[in-house]
Amino acid sequence: MNVLNAKPPSYLEPARWLARLAVIAIVLASVGCYRAPTLTGSDQVYDPNIEATKLKDNDLGGLVWPEVDAVMDTLLPDPNDPGCAIGIARGGELIYLEGYGKAVIGGANWSVATMGAVGSISKTLTAAAALKMHQQGLIDVNQTVGSYLATSNGPLGSTAIHELMNHSGGVGGATQALAFGPTWEGGSPASECVVIDPGEEAACANASQLAARPEMAFGWYEGVEAVENLPKGDPASGIPHDGVYSNVGYSALGAVIDDAAQSTSSGGYEAWVWDEIGIYTGNLLSADNLLSLALSHSWRNGDIPYRARGYTPNGAGFDLFEAFAPGAVDWFEGWEGPSGGWVMTIGDLTRLAVAVQEDAILGGLEDAMRFEWTELLGWNNDLYGMGMFLNQNGARPPQWHGGAIGGHRANWGVWDNYAGTGQSLAVAMMCNRTDIVPWNQANVIAAATVGSSPRPGQIQFGAPVEESALDDRTFALDWDAAWQEVPRGATLPFVLGDALVLNTSATRRGFEASLVAFEREEDRLTRPLGKSQWLGALDLGRDNTFSTERRDVILETSDGEIVLEDLVTSGRVGPGGRSLADVGLSFSLDTRQIERFDLDWNAVCQLAEETGARCKSCRDGETACLAVEYRSLRGEAVEMDRR
Repeated sequence: MNVLNAKPPSYLEPARWLARLAVIAIVLASVGCYRAPTLTGSDQVYDPNIEATKLKDNDLGGLVWPEVDAVMDTLLPDPNDPGCAIGIARGGELIYLEGYGKAVIGGANWSVATMGAVGSISKTLTAAAALKMHQQGLIDVNQTVGSYLATSNGPLGSTAIHELMNHSGGVGGATQALAFGPTWEGGSPASECVVIDPGEEAACANASQLAARPEMAFGWYEGVEAVENLPKGDPASGIPHDGVYSNVGYSALGAVIDDAAQSTSSGGYEAWVWDEIGIYTGNLLSADNLLSLALSHSWRNGDIPYRARGYTPNGAGFDLFEAFAPGAVDWFEGWEGPSGGWVMTIGDLTRLAVAVQEDAILGGLEDAMRFEWTELLGWNNDLYGMGMFLNQNGARPPQWHGGAIGGHRANWGVWDNYAGTGQSLAVAMMCNRTDIVPWNQANVIAAATVGSSPRPGQIQFGAPVEESALDDRTFALDWDAAWQEVPRGATLPFVLGDALVLNTSATRRGFEASLVAFEREEDRLTRPLGKSQWLGALDLGRDNTFSTERRDVILETSDGEIVLEDLVTSGRVGPGGRSLADVGLSFSLDTRQIERFDLDWNAVCQLAEETGARCKSCRDGETACLAVEYRSLRGEAVEMDRR
């Protein structure tokens, strides 16, 4: 049976160079651009991807929703324990993102920047990737595994690709336990490293990294993997196939994708999913993209910013239970990617749910994902489409997928018309503890939000501050809670970070700005690398607010100067003049300046326009200037050595 009646189109020839383009990213005065993860190098998961995601999501993390808080406070009574993050969207629009509890015990809280493992939700990404490849003519999901991958295993080679996607192919065996992981061929690097002998640590670490390429892993299990002949139904007539939920089947599906991706500029499974499913809009600057997507492995533990650790309760507290543990007894890591290896932020997990619900990724082929293909054995007769569960009894969302790996649990769920409200609803949840099951909480959270909406937190203003209290203060601005306000539809990775210092002057009664790199030693700032620039007089208004004059300010980077035209700094002074809150920066960026970084400013303006932003006329009349605004920075007074 031809699963997708439409004949796959011929190869598409999109302007691939656009997918490699971004505007300036400045993190401590270094310049880079968004890019897909790589399997080699020292920065495999590129930091600006996550920093930009944090920057666009912080505004939703600054809201208050008492009805959701009540649910989460019941689940997580101790804020010092491992926790969860919640994402909610209505009508296809994200309206709330919030973290509760600890992403790391004794360390960071859950936030919109936390990178959490999503386990089997990875199957949603992999199924979407296979259908996207079908759409582009790279593969045909009606063909067999053997049409694309060499295998000596006849039953595996004759399994149709769509059977891998809907779990009806029986790959892995007759039960979910058998299909949990591959059967490694004797003598393969994987089989030799299931139990690591002393002295083999380095070789097994290398084997794990090789297995992160799904096609490589496939070569180590394809010859001996079991394939159960499951009863076939007639889904077109409402009689689903029998199915066994199979990690092995999705590993093989990832191998097909990996093989086909090698003929593209992406070059492999992980990068192709990031390029085509993460950047599904086709525009690298679009705020709808899933920039944070990456695979988690033990060798990336220190490479993924804001990574949550997994935990399991032990009766008296919690034990560390990492998703990927090198040298674990009877376990070989690296192969899990297509079936369970992805990590992302709560915002991107929510965006994934919305994109699938809105048919945004595949433009209609999502219907194949939500078609009732298979009835899963041992799952209380749950139905499965392609990369999603289709629940019929109301106990869970109509469309959903959960995931569990190590100490991590996650879930996304969507309702096309929730509780007769006429509005779609999406709920996403990720946790770093095994005693909370997100897919059992989705309906609870959804019900709690009916008739209510998130709202801004209450800002408390203190007593009036005298301007003299600001004499000779230095504030290093903190971007942890900042967000990009303008351009709203585009995500610019223009992160100044600790490069921005505001100084107040006793003699000039105003602000100076040092937009330069500096070194931090404990609570002191040392050796600024540029001269301070005058921003104008300081006039405190009602509620201790301030706003500076429009000034051109020069940002010094290691690759040259960047001018921020018409910079205005605004905000509120905290009690006693010891802090700044709700600081905003607005300026105009002449995009022609990015040419020194080998980026095409015309293309940047074109991409910005496609997202709803627009480059406007600069002072010389050239349409090359982009308005930029950041909100909600804060700063604490610090000491600076003025050497």
